[in-house]
Amino acid sequence: MFFLELQAADYTCQLTAENPLFSDTILIRGQVKMITSVADITINDNNIISQVNLAKDISILVRQIGTHTCLKIDLGDGSPLWQYGETADCSDVAAKFSLTGVFVAKSNVVLPEMVVQHIYTQQGTYDIRVEAHNLLSEATANLEIAVARKALDCMRPVVGLPNQAKDFVMAQQVMKTSDISLTANIKINCTASLGNEKRWQIWEVDSAYGKDVKELSYSDYTVRNQATIFLTKKSLPYGYYHLIFEVKMLSEDLGLDSNIYIGTKMHHYVKITKSKLIAKAMAGSSSKMQVGVDQDLILNPSQHSVDPDLNPGDAMHFSRYEYFCKRLDRLGEDYPKNFDGTLDASAKISILAKTTVLNLKQSNADRGGCYAIGPGALDTPFSSGQLTLNFYESGELYELMVRVHKLYPDGEELFSDWITQVEIVEHAVPAMTVECRSQDLCSYNAETNELVVLGGVRIVFRTSVASTEVEDYDYKMFNRYSDNTRGAILPDFNFHKIGRCICCIQSCFDVLVKFCNMLF
Repeated sequence: MFFLELQAADYTCQLTAENPLFSDTILIRGQVKMITSVADITINDNNIISQVNLAKDISILVRQIGTHTCLKIDLGDGSPLWQYGETADCSDVAAKFSLTGVFVAKSNVVLPEMVVQHIYTQQGTYDIRVEAHNLLSEATANLEIAVARKALDCMRPVVGLPNQAKDFVMAQQVMKTSDISLTANIKINCTASLGNEKRWQIWEVDSAYGKDVKELSYSDYTVRNQATIFLTKKSLPYGYYHLIFEVKMLSEDLGLDSNIYIGTKMHHYVKITKSKLIAKAMAGSSSKMQVGVDQDLILNPSQHSVDPDLNPGDAMHFSRYEYFCKRLDRLGEDYPKNFDGTLDASAKISILAKTTVLNLKQSNADRGGCYAIGPGALDTPFSSGQLTLNFYESGELYELMVRVHKLYPDGEELFSDWITQVEIVEHAVPAMTVECRSQDLCSYNAETNELVVLGGVRIVFRTSVASTEVEDYDYKMFNRYSDNTRGAILPDFNFHKIGRCICCIQSCFDVLVKFCNMLF
């Protein structure tokens, strides 16, 4: 086997095979065509509404002509097709054309820019189609034109969209949890009439070939006679979509027959992608926490993590969970990593026993990390994704990272990380939960970790302490500003320490709870 790098051209290749033992020689000779692909055709008529029996100019641009290319033009009025290219090349690809029928050979050369003229003898709407093929590739383009029986001081509407994605391969990528709002820019240059109709269409697209599969019936989202379409989040499944916006002039207002179409269509492609997973190993949110010696710390990412593309209450279907840990009170410790900066999978410690309880304590052979063997990671096969940690040494400082994985039906795997610091202290640390007195007037948003409460609704802070040594506690409440910074302590809230605490919420707050000398 051998390889040659050849430029686009025609070659005659000769291969000679000899057998010295029997003095046999075999000679093979053949022709080889090295071909480059044809791509990107554009048709343009400057939006001019033509008049019958007058020549109409049609501009055709081919960004990449390719080699051994044959190009055909269907002018849409039943006249013979126009053919450009060498006869032999057109014969080689004749079966690839969707355009069939009688053709006229106009030239044996395909140029990157051509202006063709044609006379239409009847008023109407015509669909011009251009196809270019060679043995390697194909390119096509369509243009709808209007021909009137009289001269009109009008041009077809010009329609555009900021950051328009005209091509399937350049589709605008939008996460499923994001709204889509598109507003088309319209320019109508017509002194006879400004009357028009506007219409949006949404087509599902084959992700392999970029072809329209079926039109979606979204009457609630498709806005008629407006230039704006609004699609709410989660309204479209993952995949590609072809959005078409059409502006059509009213033929009757122009003194034309109703079957005359004078309009423009704008094409925009959108790809709905997977949203980022939200990894959480426990309720609430904290960048640092305290845990008492011999006090369980329960990490349950399967219960608290969220796939925002699903609805509350749906099964999240996470595929696996990893637990990374390092000691921060040891200088220089980091998670085990490969040379490229990714986490080192070989440093994982698998839990094979059917238990989810892990004791983190030092040993005589302590080499750091959370497992006394240096920094490492824990890979649990448990479908529940729950791990209970128990600490034995006061004064240590750990960093925990939980990585939540999800394997999707299309084979793509995504992950998200939850990170917190854990300081080990001598005594057990109380736990706190926040709940509403009236569940109908508040709700918890797992995506943003916020308890949303209507003004005037009571909320309850419940505390549980595993040790009788902690007897005094205090509640403080802070404003949280729109930039997520924390403001001053609010002085106007009275908390009643009678086993539970009740307060009246008027806006959104961060809550800090102080137990003796421990603030978290």
